[in-house]
Amino acid sequence: MKLFKLVLTALLVLNPLAAVSRADDAFDAVVLEHSASFDMSSGTDGRLKVKTRVQVNNKNGLGAASFVLYTDSFRELTVFSASVESAGRVVKKLKKSDLYTVSTMRGLVEDSFLSVYEPTALYPFVVQYEYTVTYRNGMISFPPFYPVETEKTRLDAASFTLSVPSGVRLRYKSTAEPVISRQGRKDVYDWKFEDYDGWVDEHMSPSRHEDMPYVMSAPVDFEYGGMPGSQQDWDALGTWLYSLQQDTKDVPDELRNEILRLIEDKPTEYAKVRAIYEYLRTHTRYESIQLGIGGLKPLPVESVYRTGYGDCKALVQYMQALLKVAGIRSDYTVISSDRASLMDDFPSPGQMDHVILRVPLQNDTLWVECTNPATPLGYRHDSMAGHDVLLVTEDGGLRETVPAYPDTLALSRRDVDISLRADGSASCTMTRVNTLRYAEKYFTFDDRDPQVKFDVLMSGLALNPEAFKLVRHDNNFRAAEAPVEVPRSEIECSFDVAAYGRVASDRIFLECNPFVKSLYYERGERVNPVVSGSSGVVEDNICIHIPEGYELESLPESGVIDSPFGSLSVEVVSDGSVLKVRHILILKKGYFPKESYEEYRTFAKNVSKAYAARVVLGKKELSL
Repeated sequence: MKLFKLVLTALLVLNPLAAVSRADDAFDAVVLEHSASFDMSSGTDGRLKVKTRVQVNNKNGLGAASFVLYTDSFRELTVFSASVESAGRVVKKLKKSDLYTVSTMRGLVEDSFLSVYEPTALYPFVVQYEYTVTYRNGMISFPPFYPVETEKTRLDAASFTLSVPSGVRLRYKSTAEPVISRQGRKDVYDWKFEDYDGWVDEHMSPSRHEDMPYVMSAPVDFEYGGMPGSQQDWDALGTWLYSLQQDTKDVPDELRNEILRLIEDKPTEYAKVRAIYEYLRTHTRYESIQLGIGGLKPLPVESVYRTGYGDCKALVQYMQALLKVAGIRSDYTVISSDRASLMDDFPSPGQMDHVILRVPLQNDTLWVECTNPATPLGYRHDSMAGHDVLLVTEDGGLRETVPAYPDTLALSRRDVDISLRADGSASCTMTRVNTLRYAEKYFTFDDRDPQVKFDVLMSGLALNPEAFKLVRHDNNFRAAEAPVEVPRSEIECSFDVAAYGRVASDRIFLECNPFVKSLYYERGERVNPVVSGSSGVVEDNICIHIPEGYELESLPESGVIDSPFGSLSVEVVSDGSVLKVRHILILKKGYFPKESYEEYRTFAKNVSKAYAARVVLGKKELSL
């Protein structure tokens, strides 16, 4: 797991959190020195030199001192040395051959590698790395500079120097301004950082990339994989991305004829799109392919047709080509699956990690996910809805935002009918209705094995279900007549519970709602602002049939728990033989100051108490 986290840190742009000032002994690690310099020798070549010294105070600081480097056909680790110091002496020296190197092949092509080293010694210890990475075959961006990449890590001093041939235009984003000078035939940019107290990761924290020391930089005009281009603005970048596809779109005649036969009886554009999407779904599979410029250039349509596989770029272009055969226009669309916003003043392909397809029809626009065959056609999933995108068109790059769904449409509802017995056991029938993001985990529900289905349906229950039976599973994911605007899954199951209630003497004690998880919260002093990123409705309707010979002695009060973060409506009623409990939790999005976390904590506690509130049943007195 630790290596996995390190790999993600190396490959992804971090979303660190707000800075916090603490005593030195509270830090897991301290970056004593981190200096890097990149010298661009030409439009296609350059050299990165790095020296870093990190003090590790405890095992939680190992991530700050571990070496993780990604290399591929554009960059190579050419020089490496390291040393580990403990108790005032060098206890280990390393060379390049001591690194553990592993292929990052996720698909069928092996072209990229991770070189890894995780130091160990008696705490505290200091590890020092010096290494050189040689860049070749072009560069669309300069190496990003992040001197602090882990939580609870202090920075003493860091510097980054970028040297480019005089006259080379570049863009940069940074938390500090550089000192710019001319040295011979080079323009030199120097950034310096010091005394940064790191960040702390907390529940409901914002993405705080701008709070940490960093430098992102890129040439305005570039050459990458033999393809010259410009990222003067998003329009120019779109033009370059479009140029990468000019020799990849040809549709083989046999495929063209197959598609024409497929759609010949389809009366509407939407019906044609659905038929072609089903063809894509049943004839292709996703494989990650990053060979050379393949991280940006899609495989040819013919290759996907012959092999049956492709990555997101290739499958989107494949779908686009098949739609063109049917006379339907569509737009190749790049997007970040992680970040909702693109930087207006820093156009770069590195901000996006995924490709989808935009299909404008007469009465609607479909946003099509081509890599997950279980996704309903046109459904704007959570990693897409509300995100900025770049449409790659023959007229250049066009910025747009994928429409988000109204928050009120996200629903998770549970209807439970319980036949309670005098020994505390019960037979239960439960129906679960889920829409939008709550329905996403059910896209492949039918294909899962029985144990996984059981785990999905029973997760979060404060019960131990027995004799589980899945009665039915219905969904509207494959609707044939119109787009599925709101994916909806409905599942019915039944199960027994040996101890739904606790029997003590002449009473049965029940939890008001054992079918839902409590709201999570953290204790301790808050450091970061509070971001509530989820919205929706979680509804529970519970009907308990009271055993013969018992009556209600006490039950929770009805009412509403309200806060800026959401509300919980509680309704508890009984006619003597049946107890009905209804909980409606409404979650709201919002951005709040750090002081408001105490209010959230109170809200979460009160909601959790309401779910766990006790119902007491007592034996009826015998009438003479």
